[in-house]
Amino acid sequence: TTHPTPSTHYRFPAFFIMCCIASGLATILFYTTPSPPLFTHAMEQLRGPDHNGYPWLLIIAAAAAYQIEYGLNFVFSSYVDPLTFSVADIARRLAIIIFGAVLFNKDLTMLNMMGIVLALVGVLTYNLLNQTLTSKPSSKADS
Repeated sequence: TTHPTPSTHYRFPAFFIMCCIASGLATILFYTTPSPPLFTHAMEQLRGPDHNGYPWLLIIAAAAAYQIEYGLNFVFSSYVDPLTFSVADIARRLAIIIFGAVLFNKDLTMLNMMGIVLALVGVLTYNLLNQTLTSKPSSKADS
């Protein structure tokens, strides 16, 4: 495994600060721009039935989780090669799909299940081949 160079290590805080500034500017722009009547109903829905702001908390929590995930992707990608990162991202997406289907009690179609199985087989095959090829005993010619 390769470890990040100092320049890669120091890019993460700068990226995080840049994301925070962009999110803050977008929020200011959202609140200062006059909203057309089309968005008035959507804003009322976001306040919630009791006007307690609960939906806003969910949106803020989702945005924060996405920012953290996005930043961690850059950190993780500096430790692995691009193919391993792509396979890990596929496994993450599959976990989200399966967890969401179970959590929200959503029936998956046969096509959905075939796609999940195909992707899982691909991830497992990559992991097995990667372990097999990296744990190969060195030949006598190498010693």
